[in-house]
Amino acid sequence: MEVIGIDVSKSTFDGWGESIGHKSFKNQSKGFSDLLAWAGKQAHYVMESTCSYHLQLAFYLHQKGCRVSVVNPLPVKRYMQMKLQRLKTDKSDARMLSLYGLSESPKLWAPEADFIQNKKS
Repeated sequence: MEVIGIDVSKSTFDGWGESIGHKSFKNQSKGFSDLLAWAGKQAHYVMESTCSYHLQLAFYLHQKGCRVSVVNPLPVKRYMQMKLQRLKTDKSDARMLSLYGLSESPKLWAPEADFIQNKKS
């Protein structure tokens, strides 16, 4: 199974997979569907928790039946340090998230129940 690392920012996100390489997308619904067309539903998508920038993409992928993991940035940072990764670009971060997903098999993410989400607002 392909593990797609996704580095998410406010307006764009970068995806990287071992066999398909790198691609950048707009962080909006068109970009989400383009990502799915590029990497497919069978992939495991791994992204960092980034305040709120990752949420729409995570919801979209989960709704489409994809395997999604939203991970804490600190263990990923430590993983990158362990691998002596010093280059810090969106592309390199997406690659490291993919490698992290392959080696650590992070737990799958699911959105909170509707009643919990509604109480937080």
